[in-house]
Amino acid sequence: VSPHPKDFTDELIDEIASSNKISKQIHLPLQSGSTNVLKAMNRKYTKEHFLNLVDKIRKKVPKVSFSTDIIVGFPGESEQDFLDTMDVVEKVRFDQIYMFCYSIRRGTRAEKMEKGDLSAMIIAALGMMVPIAAIILVLIIGIAILLTGMY
Repeated sequence: VSPHPKDFTDELIDEIASSNKISKQIHLPLQSGSTNVLKAMNRKYTKEHFLNLVDKIRKKVPKVSFSTDIIVGFPGESEQDFLDTMDVVEKVRFDQIYMFCYSIRRGTRAEKMEKGDLSAMIIAALGMMVPIAAIILVLIIGIAILLTGMY
């Protein structure tokens, strides 16, 4: 399931929770954990809305897993905006993240915005994401060893 966070209704959550024919894997495109950047991207949700939605889904669908999309280096994105995104990553504990560098698309508002230091933002993002991915990998391997009895 991959609905937009602003369109994810209580009825949809209830249907996912009650149906045995719907996957319990949900793709929620975060894009950014910064409410300021989300607003600049013309997204109709905030960091708080996103986190509340994840909490609501987890309460009704206990074994749910989440994947997301994140864009790094959006025009005007600051280090604090990036840290807000990392805060959401840490709180949600996504099972999979598709992370992209911002790229200009013709005809969008962002095409006319001042560009930040994209290379510095990407280096920071990779530097912060690699240790998180390594920790997750170690945990997965540890769980697999315990489940298979290979210890």
